[in-house]
Amino acid sequence: MIKTPDKKVTIIGAGMGGSLLAIYLARRNFIVEIYESRESIENLPVVSYKSINQSLCVRGIRALQEVQMWDEVKKLCTREAGRIIHQKNGLLYQAYGEKQGLAEWSINRNDLNCALVREMKKYSSIHTHYNERCVHIDFETREIEFENQLTKAHTTKKVELLLGADGIHSVVRKEMEQAGHLRAKLDVMDWGYKNMYVPAPTDGSIPFQKNAFHLWSKKKAAIFGIPNRGNFFTCTITLPLTGPDSFESIQSTESFERFCTEHFPDLYPHLAPHVNDFLTQPSTPFTSLYTSKWYYRDFCILLGDAAHAVTIFYGQGINAAFEDCRIFAECLDTYYPDIETVFQIFEARRKPDTDVLADVCKARFIDLKDRYEMPLFVSRSNVEMILEKYFPENFHSLYTLVVHTTMSYAVAYKRYRKERHVARLFGMDALVIWKTCIYLITNMFRKAH
Repeated sequence: MIKTPDKKVTIIGAGMGGSLLAIYLARRNFIVEIYESRESIENLPVVSYKSINQSLCVRGIRALQEVQMWDEVKKLCTREAGRIIHQKNGLLYQAYGEKQGLAEWSINRNDLNCALVREMKKYSSIHTHYNERCVHIDFETREIEFENQLTKAHTTKKVELLLGADGIHSVVRKEMEQAGHLRAKLDVMDWGYKNMYVPAPTDGSIPFQKNAFHLWSKKKAAIFGIPNRGNFFTCTITLPLTGPDSFESIQSTESFERFCTEHFPDLYPHLAPHVNDFLTQPSTPFTSLYTSKWYYRDFCILLGDAAHAVTIFYGQGINAAFEDCRIFAECLDTYYPDIETVFQIFEARRKPDTDVLADVCKARFIDLKDRYEMPLFVSRSNVEMILEKYFPENFHSLYTLVVHTTMSYAVAYKRYRKERHVARLFGMDALVIWKTCIYLITNMFRKAH
């Protein structure tokens, strides 16, 4: 354990990554000053439409376990043991891993953030300042200028060590880029998303299985549904930003009804009462962030979405941020007080992984929106799950390696490619074709009768 009672750290951003990072540091006897441009999450509504749900997997859970928070957080979660694909001919259930007991845990974003805030309050060494926006950083004098969002007053603070955990639109990263310390690339897709909150009906609960992730996949649209404790349901609607059947074209109750009844008839009755939520909120483009460098000398480093934002398609945003906190703490334990070496090793360990994660998330987007209605793709997905079920030590789907292990993302991808190559040599493709033929023949008989 690091003994540094006089060492101070300043964190910009009191979101989930910044809050967990503060807890990790306080447990190592750092004095933590954390600045957040918004008011306390405890004062905000339970529903934040930009990101209603978070999906915790083993990576995020491991970090919460290290700071002894998982038992409390788990009480706020809903366990998901698999995914349900809503197809034209019925429902297809795919377990994440029955033999291994694999699962993900859905939690309301604000519930999780509030749990972290409550935990931070247990540490007298954590001091949180709300409504204070970072507006400028002088990297040579190591001074930060803040603007109070209520009074508009400006203050300047000299800091010893700065950690940027202020999200995809990070001021810390932009200041580093403007000063010439890094290059950032935002890869913005022509698709985006909106979230819809569907409260539990007065006469019971939403009639969708509670322990599963739900997917409605079409060629030009997809909806992800997640159950929550309290029997409410949240939907993430993904569409092109412009063009026919896009966020741009669905601007009225009538156009929303036409779109949903055509593509998602079983879901529409539950969305219809809340159409105004859809119409009034802006769409959020899917964006990946690649950053050339994460730190400046021994003074400043980026973590979480400030360094490596990814799209939502593996549910890894929060898990990768929590894993950052855990690995950063490991680097501190090993290399402190040589802060620049801590930064170097942390970046060397994490940047290759998060770059791979961003790429595989974009590839999975194509699968989710284009291929889950294609018999060959569904058959391949089912065959992968069969191989994984009966040969759990030798074959894993990429989803399992990314979501249900803690091996590095880069190593997980390399292992998947190797295992897939071996499986194809042993006849995986023939099994996929056989499954596809059975699927097509079964559907032909259904239509004939």
